[in-house]
Amino acid sequence: MGSSQQRQEIRQSMLPRRKIRRYLQAMQKQGPVTLSHLKNWESIDEALTCFTTAHVARFLILGCVSNLARPARRHFLSQLARLLSDSGWIVLTRLMIAEKPVAWNYGFQFCGSWFWYQPTFDSRLEEFSPGFCLLSKIVSEACDNPEISVVDMGLGAEGYKERLATSSRQSLHVTLTTSLGHHVHEVISHCLSTAAKASPGIEHGIRSVLSRIAPVRQSLRVSGISRLAACAAKFVWMKLFGCEEVLFYEWCESGNFNLHEKLSHDVTLKNIDLELLAAATMHYVDDRETLDYLLLCVKRVRSGDGQGFALVTDEGVPLQFCWASPFEEFHIAALNMKLTAPSPHAVMLFEFWTPVSRRGRGYYEMTAQLVAEQFRRRCKSIWTFSVASNLSSVRGAEKFGFQRRYSLIRRNILLWQSMRERTYAAVPIAATEVSVAS
Repeated sequence: MGSSQQRQEIRQSMLPRRKIRRYLQAMQKQGPVTLSHLKNWESIDEALTCFTTAHVARFLILGCVSNLARPARRHFLSQLARLLSDSGWIVLTRLMIAEKPVAWNYGFQFCGSWFWYQPTFDSRLEEFSPGFCLLSKIVSEACDNPEISVVDMGLGAEGYKERLATSSRQSLHVTLTTSLGHHVHEVISHCLSTAAKASPGIEHGIRSVLSRIAPVRQSLRVSGISRLAACAAKFVWMKLFGCEEVLFYEWCESGNFNLHEKLSHDVTLKNIDLELLAAATMHYVDDRETLDYLLLCVKRVRSGDGQGFALVTDEGVPLQFCWASPFEEFHIAALNMKLTAPSPHAVMLFEFWTPVSRRGRGYYEMTAQLVAEQFRRRCKSIWTFSVASNLSSVRGAEKFGFQRRYSLIRRNILLWQSMRERTYAAVPIAATEVSVAS
């Protein structure tokens, strides 16, 4: 931070930054904007829940899984805070709007250094850059504190750091090898990565390609090249000569309200938001399929593409997920087409998902009933669909209150395709009772 004059110059250089002032003024419309510094272990431990939830949610938006999704990492931060709190080396700084935290930095103060270690912010306020506002306020406070000689922003050359930094240190990564082939590989990789980072567009394109290749590489490792080749051949055959049938079901009251009574005391239906998805990520961090589903849900939440529902326990553990959208113009990937609604107020339920560890307990039916009740109160008709070849999905829909109404069949012959509709006679659904494990 330098001398008193240099500190004053740094502070004065921050005052004209119109963006910071505009962001702070926008947040001040919701309440007073202040900084809160937690140094006591009990208060830090209590605040870590909100911090970790926001951190996990932020990474989900970026298409990644935060290391704080794992309980071992959360335990590490809690115990580290406990060990360092007695000496005053730990500080959890929060940017507050009234009594609500919107940005955090889990950092350290030691020997005149204030370390920007693990920051995050509430993604719902992303347009106001609360994380950058938090850092700017930390720098401003450090200028007024003679005991702080440096604000260390840590590793990484992010653009927001460069806007506030007065100096930098270069970190070098060295790879030593006795293999010429490995050496050439490292040199080429370094040159390509350096060239890609020079253009954000190129870097984004490369990351996009790598993300698409990753599932193929994973499948190759797990199933082997023969299984992968067979799947590829089947995919090509279906594209050229395949026949795909999609069944459409309408919800009918089946009288299964005993199930509702059994579970209503333990679970509730909630709308899917980023906070709920973050909680689900922390509970199912070792369930790769569920994590992929949650990343898809984040995109839907951000785009507003449909309304999401989750069956959640009293402790906040999500058990079942599903989405709803207007039937009219609903795009169905299996047929690569947009649908025409059978009635003006039809709603499509889709993408039901039960985490692997929660399957076989009746949560699908419970969620379908609760969601259907919500839409029925608004005079909506409730529909869902299933690819005919997915027998487990077909059995689930027909077992839990959906009645088959019609199907669309698409047949491919090289580059030409035909579509036809098959209707089914209405068959009354008898009331049944389904046993559910607690």
